[in-house]
Amino acid sequence: MPRPRRFEDKEFIGCVVEKSFYLLLKELAFKQGITLSELIRRALEEYVERHFKEKVVRAQQYENLIKAGVIAREAEITLNYTLLKEELKLAERSLQTLRRQRKGTIDFYNALTNFERHFRRAIQLASKLPKVPEKEAKLIINLQNELDKIVGGG
Repeated sequence: MPRPRRFEDKEFIGCVVEKSFYLLLKELAFKQGITLSELIRRALEEYVERHFKEKVVRAQQYENLIKAGVIAREAEITLNYTLLKEELKLAERSLQTLRRQRKGTIDFYNALTNFERHFRRAIQLASKLPKVPEKEAKLIINLQNELDKIVGGG
């Protein structure tokens, strides 16, 4: 029965060295109880790991940061969309309160201030989204039109 293959996909590397260096490597391999090929493979692996591992690790870390950034951006979009919906609900409630108040009273101006705060925050959140959903965009326009009717701007 033949011995199992050591490598599935292999490539031969030949190199010329001084005879004294060859004899030294051969003696080291013999003392460690391994073949000369195995000694050279280990030395090459150690060299590559020592000199290139840091670059490979940095590349992997960079890739992970990019992935994390994409996930964070998606999470930020989701959060901004959720906050936008909440601010629009609060703006609607403030507008309903504003409708019930008599113009010129302190309660009217308090309700107007509350509406403006929520409406401004909704606009800021909408500007952070890649695309404002149609339902929310229409609601923003309707809220602005309703405010204009109440305060006499349109």
